[in-house]
Amino acid sequence: MVETSKPWTWEELKLVSDLASKGFAAKNIALELIGRNKNSVIGICHRRGIKLLQRTIQKEKPYLPLSNKEREKKKQTNYNINKPKRVRLPPIKVLETHKDENFVPLYKTLEDLRYFECKAIVGPIKNMETPYCGHPVVAGKSWCPYHFKIYTVPSKSRAA
Repeated sequence: MVETSKPWTWEELKLVSDLASKGFAAKNIALELIGRNKNSVIGICHRRGIKLLQRTIQKEKPYLPLSNKEREKKKQTNYNINKPKRVRLPPIKVLETHKDENFVPLYKTLEDLRYFECKAIVGPIKNMETPYCGHPVVAGKSWCPYHFKIYTVPSKSRAA
């Protein structure tokens, strides 16, 4: 099925020529007209000889070679492979893990959980009544130290 565009009315042509003479872009003119888009405005302006606002294209700067002084400055700022900068890292936090026999989850529901509380499931899945751990989490993770250790550190039986 071929779509035919609706013919331009003389009111639309007058509005296009007035707005184009005031310096409006084709996109802005199309927004003023109902049922017309930017490309149809560009096409009618081209066919009628109406000048539209042209984008100015900045010319590229010509390549000029660096002077000796500028080259020396660039050499000084480069990273020296033989003498790398020493970086002081923050101390590593040691995880305080609960003993397996003393750990008791808080059994919170999803509605009761806060942002920094463990989201490890500790019981049967019952939609909104599923129990979660609820203890404070390790920084940047979703689990408490106890569950973080379970989920991330491989057990000795699997590692061997």
